Amino acid sequence: MQIKGLRALAQRLPFLHRPGPWPLFDWCSEQMTQTHDMTPPASASEMGGLPCYVRVTGTLEQRFVAFEFAIGDPELAVELVLLFDQFHAFCAQHQAIHLDAEEGARLDYERLKWRFGAPGIDH
Repeated sequence: MQIKGLRALAQRLPFLHRPGPWPLFDWCSEQMTQTHDMTPPASASEMGGLPCYVRVTGTLEQRFVAFEFAIGDPELAVELVLLFDQFHAFCAQHQAIHLDAEEGARLDYERLKWRFGAPGIDH
């Protein structure tokens, strides 16, 4: 009974009835390449219309740069690690604004207030 139901379903859905080991995968791949542009945007700032920020937090093994990357608001960032050359290319591609030590200290202070005290209240 169950096999008859699957055959009937396959006959109704033409992409399941194609020859080959993975007809559904082949069909999805064809649809993705035909209907969607798979090239990424030139930069995150172009995609959202917001400025991008970079704050270097350190280096690792004298080969890597550890940094925070934010779009729109430097207080909400992701931590990333790239090789030095990749970091410079990344910053150029996203037209990133580099935060200086004073801005970094302000961000750290705000995060400490959220972690250990009431936000917006100076201790």
